[in-house]
Amino acid sequence: MIAAEALAAGLDTLTLCELAGLPRTADTHDFRDAFERARSESGIALPDPVLARRPALRRLAARLVDREIDAADLATDELGGDGGRNRGGAVIRAADPAMRVLP
Repeated sequence: MIAAEALAAGLDTLTLCELAGLPRTADTHDFRDAFERARSESGIALPDPVLARRPALRRLAARLVDREIDAADLATDELGGDGGRNRGGAVIRAADPAMRVLP
């Protein structure tokens, strides 16, 4: 959906069209490969991993303050088999689904 929205917003590359047309059942490696190529074709750089986590952490903190989740949810959530680290950066997979990171 994000690829389709980017196309609708005027960002147009061949790989972005391919990405928008991938079925939900496509292999995750196909998604990742198409995403990386579309990003490269469009000249979009990924933000610094530390800066990229800040909005997700703010959303999580707001949910904690609003009592949508509690501290026990944060303490028991899956951080990944590698202690929360994935390819050089901390990965938080907590109660906020928006915080998931592609493998």
